[in-house]
Order: sequence, then C-alpha cells, then structure tokens
Amino acid sequence: MNHEGGVREPSLRNRAPFYDDLMAKVALILADSHSILRIGVRALLAREPEFEIIEVADLDGLIEQAARTPTPELALIDVDLPPHGASAAVVALREYGTVPIVWSYPSRLTSEVVYDAVRLGAAGVLRKDISAAGLVRSLRAIVKGEAPLCRDLTASLVARIQLLDRQAGARSQVAELSRREQEVLALIAAGQSNKAIAADLRISQFTAKRHVQNILNKLGLHNRGEAAARCRSAAEELSERTDPAATRAPA
Repeated sequence: MNHEGGVREPSLRNRAPFYDDLMAKVALILADSHSILRIGVRALLAREPEFEIIEVADLDGLIEQAARTPTPELALIDVDLPPHGASAAVVALREYGTVPIVWSYPSRLTSEVVYDAVRLGAAGVLRKDISAAGLVRSLRAIVKGEAPLCRDLTASLVARIQLLDRQAGARSQVAELSRREQEVLALIAAGQSNKAIAADLRISQFTAKRHVQNILNKLGLHNRGEAAARCRSAAEELSERTDPAATRAPA
C-alpha cells in the first residue's frame, strides 16, 4: 500500500509469513561490490527454494532492480556499497517496496554504523562472518517481519542510544545557562584557568570564579573536569544534529 506522497512501504513487513509456501519466491537483491562474495552467497542460497537471487555491484544497480523486481523482495546491502555506502542505499530504497538489510565485516560495524542503519530504516544488521545457517535463519526472520540483530550488535546499538540520550541531556542543561555562562563553560572545556578566562572575557578573576561556581551548581557537577566533559558531550550532540552529511540524501 502506498504512503501519502507515493512512497511504498516495504512489502515484507505487512505480509503474513509466506516462505513456507514453496510456490512463493522471495526476490533477494544481493548488493555487494565483491563478486567472489556474491558467488558464495548465491551458491549458499541456491539450496533454499524460497529465495531468488539478483546480484548488483553498486547503488545504481540496486535502485534499478528495486524498481523492476516484483515484490516480495529483500536487499542485502554491503555497508560500503559504492558509491555512497549502505546509508545512502537504505534511504534510496524508501521509494520502493524493498526491505533493506545492512551487512558488513565485524571491523566496520561500529555502534555508529549500526545505529545509523537502524535509524534510517534497515530491517536488520548482519555480520559477514555469520554462519550459513544463521544467514538463512535471519533472512527468513525478516520475511516474517522480525528484525534480526546479533547479540553484540544489539549491545552496541543500546550503548549508542544511551550515549545519544546523555548528549541530548547535556545539551538541554547547557542551553539553560546564560550566554555568559556558556562562554565560560566553553573556555573551561578548552582548559583555561580562571585567570585566563577573566583575561579572555575582560572580566575580573572574582567574576570568572563566580561564573564557574554557578555553572557547577546549575549542572550539578563537582569540578571543572566534569564541566568540561559535559560541554564536550553537548557540543558532540549538537554537531551530530547539524552535520549535513548525516542527513544528506543520495544524489
């Protein structure tokens, strides 16, 4: 069914399980630039009657196949799929009925990569060192509307969400400081002493010290080191929210 604006929902998420029906075929677009890996996955899934494999090597091929392949369909996307990576591919697939799954070698699956994939709409995130049985089991789970994620990836996703919550909290607290206090806090984070802060802002050392104490009291902190960490956390959260690369749509 189409969303408003003509965007189609991923077909597999709104269907009853069908892979038990041997007459039903799940079209799986294998999007990976490494031909040897595509050959291996094709050989593996050739033994599974419900999957029909379509190979592509880049984003253009993926979009072309997503546009022409009848549903139901999945797309197993390499995290570094040319030219812009899996995030751009997941965003591009929003216009089609294709359900994206991101996969990668473990060294590339940082908490940021996992979080971004899930946030942008990936139905699952898999490791390339997954067992053959595990891959088949995960694909079948996605067909049934589940969202498979390896245990260690789940832990990294939770850690990332918790970090973002802390950063958002820090940003909210810092925003409640006065403008002058925010300036003082930034100088604290830069490692400046009260004397240096006073000189930089052209205020007395007594006033600088009072600002520092007010900042600690308002933020519920004990020392300048904690204040500096809180300022950096707030700055990181703001940077992530305003970074154009984080939300840039594929060309």
